Amino acid sequence: MTLRGLNPVFLIRLFFLCWLVVWPGTGVCRAGTSEKPAFETADIGVQIITNTNQGDFHRYWSTGPGLEAYCLSPFYLGDIQLGVRAISFESRPAGLTDYLSFFVYAGWGKSWALPHNMKGFTGFSIGSDQMYFEVEDRPGSKHESEIGMALCARLSAPLPGRWSVTAGGGYTEIFTHKRIRLVFVSVGISRSFDVPGWLREFLK
Repeated sequence: MTLRGLNPVFLIRLFFLCWLVVWPGTGVCRAGTSEKPAFETADIGVQIITNTNQGDFHRYWSTGPGLEAYCLSPFYLGDIQLGVRAISFESRPAGLTDYLSFFVYAGWGKSWALPHNMKGFTGFSIGSDQMYFEVEDRPGSKHESEIGMALCARLSAPLPGRWSVTAGGGYTEIFTHKRIRLVFVSVGISRSFDVPGWLREFLK
C-alpha cells in the first residue's frame, strides 16, 4: 500500500486504536505517560507537511509542501494544542483558481513516553480553514471560510538542549459541500520551554 493509497477510514481506525492504547483509563502504558501540572511547559514546533492522498478533490487541485506551526502544553488529563497550517493549492483544469489555505485549529490529545527518551503524541482538533483565492471564486469574494476537523500522530526524538526532531502524519476533513479529505506526512523540529509562573496562573 502506497502513501497515496491510504484509506482515510483506515487512518481513523488506526488513530482510535492508538488512542485506546495510550489513554490512561485503559491501564495500558500508564507508567509511560507524563502527567505534568497544567501549562507547566510548552512545546513550540514547526514542521514541513506534504499531502499524500488522492481523491476527487485532487482532480481539480494539486498541492505542494506546506508549513505548520503549533504550541503544545499539558492540560490536566492530556495536552492542549493550538496551531496553524499553511498550504497552497494549484488549479489543474482551466476555469478553477489557485488558492492559499490557512487551517487555524485548537485541539486536545495525549503525550506519552517511549524508549530512548522519545515521545509520542496523538490528538484531534477542530478548526477553521481560511481559503484565499487568486481570483474570485464567486462574484465579489476571494475569501471563503469552512469548518474542519483533524487527527494527528507525532513522534519526537531528543536533540541537544531542549530541542527535538519530529515526524508524524495526520488526516484532515474540511466540511465543504463536497468534503475535502487530506492525508499528510510531516517532519519538523520543536523546542520545550518552561511557562512563567505568572502566565501559568493566568491560564489556569
